[in-house]
Amino acid sequence: MTLRFGAAGWPVALLAALVVGSAPTAGPASAGAPPRRPVTAPAAPDRAGVTEAVRAAEAARRTGVPVEIVGERTETARVFANPSGTRTLEQHLLPVRAKRGGEWVPIDTRLVRDAAGGVVPGATPVGLRLSGGGSGPLVTAERDGAELALSWPAPLPAPVLDGDAATYPEVLPGVDLRVRVNAVGFSQFLVVKDAAAAANPALRRIRFGTSTRNLTLRAGPDGSSAAVDAAGRAVFAAGPPVMWDSTPEPPEAAGVAAADTRSAEASPAPERRRATGVEVNPGELVVIPDQKMLSAPQTRYPVYIDPSYSAAQYRWTLVNHDDPAKSYWTDDFYREDARVGSVYGSGDGPWRTFFQMNVARVARATVARAWFSISMTHTADCAETSVELWHTRLIDPGTPVTWNNSAGHWLGGAALDTRKGKANKSACGQPPKLMEFGLSPDTVTPVVREAVSGADGPQEAIGFGLRIPAANEGTQLYWKRFKPSTALLNIEYNTAPESPTSVSTVPPSPCGTAAAPTPLSTATPTFSGVGYDPNGDNVTNELEILSGETVLAGLSSGTVGSGSVVRWSPVPSGTLPTDQPGAVFSYRARTRDAGLAGPYGERC
Repeated sequence: MTLRFGAAGWPVALLAALVVGSAPTAGPASAGAPPRRPVTAPAAPDRAGVTEAVRAAEAARRTGVPVEIVGERTETARVFANPSGTRTLEQHLLPVRAKRGGEWVPIDTRLVRDAAGGVVPGATPVGLRLSGGGSGPLVTAERDGAELALSWPAPLPAPVLDGDAATYPEVLPGVDLRVRVNAVGFSQFLVVKDAAAAANPALRRIRFGTSTRNLTLRAGPDGSSAAVDAAGRAVFAAGPPVMWDSTPEPPEAAGVAAADTRSAEASPAPERRRATGVEVNPGELVVIPDQKMLSAPQTRYPVYIDPSYSAAQYRWTLVNHDDPAKSYWTDDFYREDARVGSVYGSGDGPWRTFFQMNVARVARATVARAWFSISMTHTADCAETSVELWHTRLIDPGTPVTWNNSAGHWLGGAALDTRKGKANKSACGQPPKLMEFGLSPDTVTPVVREAVSGADGPQEAIGFGLRIPAANEGTQLYWKRFKPSTALLNIEYNTAPESPTSVSTVPPSPCGTAAAPTPLSTATPTFSGVGYDPNGDNVTNELEILSGETVLAGLSSGTVGSGSVVRWSPVPSGTLPTDQPGAVFSYRARTRDAGLAGPYGERC
């Protein structure tokens, strides 16, 4: 082969001999086609975040224990780097922390007075502020720049604070106004203390003033209401207002595990609850109590009359066989617990519970394993009894979920997993028990894999449901309660790196085509590019030189940080034969983290 030297002294090889072109992929490339690879790298990720992720991964490998990547912490999630190079996502159903002063702190619903004279909870993800007395809103709820406020039509007395509750005494003769806050919203209710107070004409139509910012308050057909944003998404939602008297929910029988004692305010007898009328008018919410209950001889005082609102993005709900058309999205009384089975003593039910867990953070990831856990707080029997975890359809607070319309929500024809347990400290000596479903790899893991990287594309969420096995669903000894705030989906995963960008020769040369390849002036070219890992992990970048489908050489960058520009060593002398005039070669590159290799980029 004859070699020529150019003015700069580079061997030119007639340059019908050494060329780099585009190998065909989906079809033949047309001559003169423009380059198909990116010419610039994407914006580099935040270096502090990448550094923290890398430090966590290195610490996990060094110590042999998972290390949290604190910068990825949210209200509902934590991410850990594992010694194996994978990550684990802990995704809670409900918020377990909130940011205060730039720091994450546990949820704290205890009410305190602030410097401006108002009342605020210690730490909640929904911004809540209650009146400290006087004029102005009774309660204001803020979320993502949107705001909903409710007001009492007269100046308020200074509240009496007790934990998560603020009581405004005697807003009417014999009537207190109480606001109770929780992690995602609030309930407000009037406490009518006696029959004389109940006869007050002001209780025929109770008017609350309303105001909003970046929201519109709308009424639902069933008496519910929602504060929706410009896209129609419910930011705060309320079920139909209800009222109830002080007849408590029946206790469970002596000699069997007793339920936790709760007041009639928190746990009324189902038969003593009444839906009230409601009107949503411009600037006001009107609650219309049931006058028969207020005046009935059997009514036990105090009587409670509420509306309540909560943030709508946290999704779990119940259904009840004995009230088959009722949706419990905003029923604060029954949403104290996730209920499963038939209530011991009353036979109410059976109940089933749905949970929707967010998995958007692991979209397209490779899932190694996944499991679901939740704390069981009460069982009717002191012996261990079964409960099932199912894969279910997704649920939406904007759509009622009832016993009648949810029969088709239970997917797969069988439970994912069945566990046994007992939980009642007073009668059984068994405190709340953590129930873990999916420890076997063929139960929860496959449905999570399908949700995050299946054929239908990544889903934002996955649904689960708890119920008693069909043969025992009506058996009262199988009755159970669970604590919704402890529902947790654990996912061990890894996300493959993306294809490298800005891969080219040094100095850069354009991509040719198979029909019109780009000549190179050296038989030992050098290449560079940028590799990126979505998790911010350290990566290795690999480059291949090919002749057709035959790999002639493979080059590695060594381990570098995600987003780093790398330069591969020159192609070894003799790799590209100089005795084959007209030979066409191609190159391609991919990025690999500690566990997964990303896809090769297009050939050049």
